[in-house]
Amino acid sequence: GAQRLAAVETITRECVAVVARMPAAGIDPDMPLRSLGINSLMALELRNELEGRFEVALSTTVILNHPTVRELAPLVAHHAGIPLADPPAGKN
Repeated sequence: GAQRLAAVETITRECVAVVARMPAAGIDPDMPLRSLGINSLMALELRNELEGRFEVALSTTVILNHPTVRELAPLVAHHAGIPLADPPAGKN
């Protein structure tokens, strides 16, 4: 679960980097996206980038309601059907 979440956060950070036009390594997952210069138009661009990378449909307000990579990644994972919790022991 933790590895899947880390992978989704990495891809989400890469999408933010594309839109913010900055290196992904420089993006703190807890930093508000607005502080990276993501405005409302760029938020739509980010939503489109995430939809393309994860092959999901997201609401137009997803970035406003989940304003950091750390908050956004679990939602994207949920929409993509990526389980973030490990199955109970013995139930693989």
